[in-house]
Amino acid sequence: MKKMIAGLLLAASCMLAAPRVAVSIGVGVPVAPAPVVAAVPVCPGPGYTWVAGGWYFVGGRRVWRGGYWAPPVAHFHGYAHFHR
Repeated sequence: MKKMIAGLLLAASCMLAAPRVAVSIGVGVPVAPAPVVAAVPVCPGPGYTWVAGGWYFVGGRRVWRGGYWAPPVAHFHGYAHFHR
């Protein structure tokens, strides 16, 4: 009799421990970010290049990064020699 009660308790506990599956569907309307109006500052010197700002994803949300003047890049016209 004890084995039968133990078996029934085991069977009952297995029914309560059934795996549960949840499915969710998110429906939303993508919202465009607000337009940003900014003036381009005066160029700091010859050779500088304007890099436009834009929206970037940071941590799952959009963040505006403003534009900036990039300094001139020194170009190397030759070969690099590596010593071993």
